[in-house]
Amino acid sequence: MTEILHKVMARAKEAKVKFNKEKIQYKVSNVRYMGHTVTSEGVKADETKIKAITEMPALSDAAGLQRLLGMVKFLSTIYPWKSHHNSTSETATKERQCMAMAT
Repeated sequence: MTEILHKVMARAKEAKVKFNKEKIQYKVSNVRYMGHTVTSEGVKADETKIKAITEMPALSDAAGLQRLLGMVKFLSTIYPWKSHHNSTSETATKERQCMAMAT
């Protein structure tokens, strides 16, 4: 394992990549990175993102709708089910309905 770490560090040095000593992680089973959790089983959504969606207050305005759609779009990069359930026209219709409720 240390041989691999040495190779990674040497390659990073060649590429002029610098690591933050306080943030670098090694010998861990999962890593949180940019809203994702990377494990040996693959990439998953970070639990804090899921929790943020489930605890969002009820939509009351256009800004709230935009936040929700942004989070759903973010998760759709990991979970392909989103594209199967919402066609573009269906999503647009729901957006208009929510905007009407918000005004």
